[in-house]
Amino acid sequence: MNILLVDGWLRLIPYLPLVDAADSPVYEYEFDPEEPTPLIRKYLAAIEQLWTGSEDVDLDELGKELIA
Repeated sequence: MNILLVDGWLRLIPYLPLVDAADSPVYEYEFDPEEPTPLIRKYLAAIEQLWTGSEDVDLDELGKELIA
């Protein structure tokens, strides 16, 4: 999913593997961090879960391992 936040507007463009990018839907929301909409709250919770379970990756080390 492409996510863009500019000047209080949140634009979400989902990745749809069988759809041409020009035909993908675009969702725009006025982003209010004090009272996000229910959909944005669900989205932010999902992103928080992803980041919580993530680990830092040293790309230089990873590249060395892939080459070896």
